[in-house]
Amino acid sequence: MSAMTDQFQKTYNFKVESLESKVRLDKFLQDNLKDISRVKIQEAIKEGLTLLNNKTVIKSSTKLSENDEVQITIIQEQQAKIEAQNIPLHVYYQDNDIIVFEKPAGISMHIGAGNPDKTIVNALLYITKGKLSVLGGATRPGIVHRLDKDTSGVMVAALTDKAYASLSKQFSKHSIFRQYTALSWGMPNQLEGRIENKIMRSKFNRQKMMLTFGEKGKEAITNYETKKTFLNGKISQILCTLETGRTHQIRLHLASQNNPIIGDKTYGKDEKYLSTIKDENVKEVLSEVKRQMLHATTLKFSHPITHKLMSYKSPLPSDMKSLIDFLKMS
Repeated sequence: MSAMTDQFQKTYNFKVESLESKVRLDKFLQDNLKDISRVKIQEAIKEGLTLLNNKTVIKSSTKLSENDEVQITIIQEQQAKIEAQNIPLHVYYQDNDIIVFEKPAGISMHIGAGNPDKTIVNALLYITKGKLSVLGGATRPGIVHRLDKDTSGVMVAALTDKAYASLSKQFSKHSIFRQYTALSWGMPNQLEGRIENKIMRSKFNRQKMMLTFGEKGKEAITNYETKKTFLNGKISQILCTLETGRTHQIRLHLASQNNPIIGDKTYGKDEKYLSTIKDENVKEVLSEVKRQMLHATTLKFSHPITHKLMSYKSPLPSDMKSLIDFLKMS
């Protein structure tokens, strides 16, 4: 079902006091607007809703000096009237501020084009009785990080605005520990290592990301370790630890090393690798894989209110576990 959106706006004024060194505009505003996410602040700057000494600025990286006057208008979308739906989710932990849960493969994070309902947000609204932070936006209440539709694993969402702001800051600082298990084609040339490439959205297909080696793009770092190999190195089970969390990061990084994830229809080449497998039974099983074999295994973060270390480990889902068991016997 479609969402109904109400908007309201509020203008904030600041004067830059004494500075030890020049500071970025978005960093200054984030420090002074604790309950508003950095993403929301950067969007407002980009949309021309920020004045520096009465002149519009659109770059988040603009440096401020002592006695500068800053004005920003934040447009907030009140939580959309999204239907709460009784969609089963395994909940690891829930309190007044956060909920930690297991995302199944095949379900989108939030409503959007092609996803009118039956999303993670619909499920969370039912479980939390409608208590989710509105800072994520009208269609994404409570969502502080995302997994692709066909990626499974452990996640955290925010029930309060204070929790949302704290978790968003942890994600932006890359202080949250995240590990993923992937089943990939081939065997890495180095069994463990670090992949460091900038990532940006593709100029040719807005649904895809691409590596970039110039000034554009965002830094993306994936540390990986090959845990097991199967079929004489034709398939590997790889543990990936993120230093950053960019869109499609693991999928793109592994594909860039000629180890695309099995079942990845965007960056993978299943047909190419299937053609090298002689055993028809093995080939048939692998050809029936319905989604990318990627699972968010471990999540560690600081509780946004109590600051206690929260640590969760998710077992592999049945489709990945069954495939691994099959490959062990092949």
